[in-house]
Amino acid sequence: MIISYRHRLLFLKTPKTASSSIEAWLAEEIFGGSESFFRESEEHEPFADERGIATRMGNGKAGDSEIKPHISLTDTRTLLGKQSFRALTTVTTVRNPFDQIVSLFWWRTARLHPELYSDLLGAPLKEVAKAFQEFVGKVPRNPWFRQRNWLVSEDREDEAQRVMRFEKLEEGFEAVRHDFCGATQTAGLPAFKSTLRRVDIEYRSLFNLSTRYSVGKMMDWECQRFSYKF
Repeated sequence: MIISYRHRLLFLKTPKTASSSIEAWLAEEIFGGSESFFRESEEHEPFADERGIATRMGNGKAGDSEIKPHISLTDTRTLLGKQSFRALTTVTTVRNPFDQIVSLFWWRTARLHPELYSDLLGAPLKEVAKAFQEFVGKVPRNPWFRQRNWLVSEDREDEAQRVMRFEKLEEGFEAVRHDFCGATQTAGLPAFKSTLRRVDIEYRSLFNLSTRYSVGKMMDWECQRFSYKF
């Protein structure tokens, strides 16, 4: 999460939507320092001063802080209070849920099962698809990574006013820079993280009928709200 009081901007960081790259640029713009500082500082304590608030970069854990890196819209409103929350424009990102869960599969496998991840990097498609289907079968019934958590409050009283689509992220990023920060020259979206997924495997090829149905049902709100299809 990034808050800029000067820009009256609240950026909420959704999982696996390239939001860390936007977070890094905003942190540099608001708090100063170099982009590389934020990229290499996942363990810093959250910023909270007269300029605004910034959670830990990347995937750092919240530790003793109540400000989590991926804090939901509802929890952000509770943290700030409704009046302060509604004085800011909430900006976030969204991604095709079927593509998002494939990205999550590669990230979780690399993070929690590095040996399996190493094997899958050179494995045939059939083996990768089997591992992915097993992953989907273990996803909880109410997954924490549902993008809805960052797009609308649990009581549906508040929602993000500005949503950038992952599929057109460069365009959305430049518009946010222009509208909130007054940027007039194109900067290009910084690459905060290198990809962990195999770029030679298109996300649709990992699904079978069962996993396609499961993910579609699990992420039905996101699909309907943003007209995403498999």
